[in-house]
Amino acid sequence: MSLPTEILQDIISQLDQATLANCTRVSSQFRALAIPVLYESPSLLTADRFRRFSKDLSADNAVYVHTLDLSMTARRWDSIKGQEIVELLLKCLYITHLDLDMCMALRNTDIETIMNAIGKNLHFLSLCSCSYLNTASIVSVATYCTNLRVINISGICTVDDPVVDLASKNPHLETVNLADCNHITEKSVKAVMKCPKLKYLNIEGCHDVLDFESESESAIPQPEWETEEEEFDDEEEVDYDTDIMTDSDYNYDSVNTVEDEEDYSGYSSDEQSEHIASETMGGMDGDGDNVTHTA
Repeated sequence: MSLPTEILQDIISQLDQATLANCTRVSSQFRALAIPVLYESPSLLTADRFRRFSKDLSADNAVYVHTLDLSMTARRWDSIKGQEIVELLLKCLYITHLDLDMCMALRNTDIETIMNAIGKNLHFLSLCSCSYLNTASIVSVATYCTNLRVINISGICTVDDPVVDLASKNPHLETVNLADCNHITEKSVKAVMKCPKLKYLNIEGCHDVLDFESESESAIPQPEWETEEEEFDDEEEVDYDTDIMTDSDYNYDSVNTVEDEEDYSGYSSDEQSEHIASETMGGMDGDGDNVTHTA
């Protein structure tokens, strides 16, 4: 009893490319299931495999090619020319992920031709360290690409305007790598940061990007310098609202200066005056001896 198509499809999706190629020869059912997986993300590890794939790729099979990793292709295989890369990509009109990192054979005219053909479908594009590309290539990307989610142009010598144009035409951008793009400034960074879905931005090595202000929450934080006045304000405040009692506020009537008032009713008027005077002087003479008043 044959397995359900869904089970076979799941099994085939786990196979390597060599086994997938063999599956295409088993039966028409296996071929129909294996071909889309085989061509979806081809592994081109040698110059010979690259050339055979490019030569044998038909229009029927090319519709299944969605991902191509050609990073360092022309660097590792000196025999591969930029025109050969262009010819292959012109067949892959439905490609969505393209990695061209360090492809030294590519020139600005090659990028323009490629982007004109496949740029509208690209979601991922990496041109990292393609030494012979410059502003003209970024202009081509900005002109033809409108559905990018990820763009890596690190190491390419470009200026602001094409980067600004690229950001404005690709509202779905989530990841932007501008590392070592030496001639971009705050203008490019501000434009990219306006992309509503942006999650990652790399501007490492962009030495012309200096201080700038942005209303975006993801703005690059700037240092906050603390002045001496602000430093004083941070200290604990002293309460200067303490009530101070003045002489006029003091109630002298509430103080009883004579604890036990003596009854002078038994004395004559002269004796009473003398006793009162004695207590007022504190009962002390100039030498500190007790003074006794007699009648």
